[in-house]
Amino acid sequence: MPFFLSSSPHRKSATRKPVVKDKTKASASNPLPYGPAVLWLCLGLAVGAMLGTGWIFARKALRNQLTALAPVPSGKGSVVLTVPPWISPGEARSIVEEMETLLSSSPLDNEGLDKAKDALERRPAVGKDHVRRIWRGFDGRVQLDVHWYEPAGIVVGNAGSPLSVVDIKGHLLAENLPVEAADRLTVPRIEGVDSPAPDSGMVWQNGRLQAGLKMLSLFSSEDRRRITNLRVGELDSKKRLKLSFLLKTPQNTLDITWGLPVGEEAGIDAPAESKQKALYGLCRDKRVQNGQAGSSHFSICSGRVTVTDLPPPTLPPQAGNSRKP
Repeated sequence: MPFFLSSSPHRKSATRKPVVKDKTKASASNPLPYGPAVLWLCLGLAVGAMLGTGWIFARKALRNQLTALAPVPSGKGSVVLTVPPWISPGEARSIVEEMETLLSSSPLDNEGLDKAKDALERRPAVGKDHVRRIWRGFDGRVQLDVHWYEPAGIVVGNAGSPLSVVDIKGHLLAENLPVEAADRLTVPRIEGVDSPAPDSGMVWQNGRLQAGLKMLSLFSSEDRRRITNLRVGELDSKKRLKLSFLLKTPQNTLDITWGLPVGEEAGIDAPAESKQKALYGLCRDKRVQNGQAGSSHFSICSGRVTVTDLPPPTLPPQAGNSRKP
């Protein structure tokens, strides 16, 4: 066998000596999984949980005690809110009553204040993030600092239809506006809109209305107050939309033909800037200011003021020119 035929002498396998590990070194290199730091962490968590639970119960007890000792008004009469004149009394009452139902008699009830604020910002007349501040006054009643949308016009429909308030973008702010409330608003009455009103808060997607509002946006709020009526339903000889309005002056009211909508002049009408300059020049005219212009109907379509219906002049009789038969 190869084993016997091998020339090399047979070597006995060396017996291995058992290795004894140093237990002291092993314990030093592999520390126990639970040390003082972990114990301190568990103790801190336990103390924190106890303090948190105690604070919850203490806060609840403090809230109950304050509510019992110094309750704040809740329910009817707990909200002080000043609404603009174009909001009807019924709508104002609905806004306040909804907020009052969300408030409690606890002076620490900030959640109720937040809910009342959110309810007000869901109203079309206010909009999101328009409540600047909400707080309780010295008497405990809730007071608010609100940025209301600014009305730009009152849409007048057909005879008997309700009056609607829109802002400069066409958002529907209020419907069924009472006549007395509409009379208190110094914004133009917009006539000629041929589509029904959308839902509250939505944009009124009507081409005539949007054309009129775009023209109004060229003027400042103070100048818009002088426009009493804006007509957006008229057409010219080629069936194109024509805008016109009544402008109130200290002496009389001028009937102004604006012409094609802003951005649709297409070389037919003068640009909107030229029309504005012509209108301002007309208003600064001394004859217009004194009520001696001779007419109250003007056109600024061409960028210059032209009289549209000048009556024939009345010549005074002259002495010494009578003919003898």
